[in-house]
Amino acid sequence: MPLRSKSDDAREGEARTALAKALRRLDAAKEHHLLRIGLEALTNALKHGRATRIDIELSFTPDSTRLLVTDDGQGLESAERASGGAHFGLQGVRERVDKLGGVLEIDSSPGAGTRLVVTIPARLESQPLSHAQLSEI
Repeated sequence: MPLRSKSDDAREGEARTALAKALRRLDAAKEHHLLRIGLEALTNALKHGRATRIDIELSFTPDSTRLLVTDDGQGLESAERASGGAHFGLQGVRERVDKLGGVLEIDSSPGAGTRLVVTIPARLESQPLSHAQLSEI
């Protein structure tokens, strides 16, 4: 999927997405928060990180759901990661992860891109999707 940043039309890149084979439906709040976290990670990678490649992976285990976003952008200073960054975006991500009872990991250094991992616990009412539901995705 080609990427294009509104802030710099001359810069193009690539985004790749991956979904685990064992998909399951999450409750609406989890789906909403994971979507907003993923969008914030994409926005940060394009707008602040100036990434040309972004990989997004959503995977499920019996105990958790994991969102992984990696990019090849400029990376973050350690002080930015600790404080939530100069912008409110990372702070908002932290708040969303806390609401979900999850864990946020950010691995980044200047010039080396960023790896954001959100892991949230699975709920018992989460059910695997049927083949018919999978075809709708």
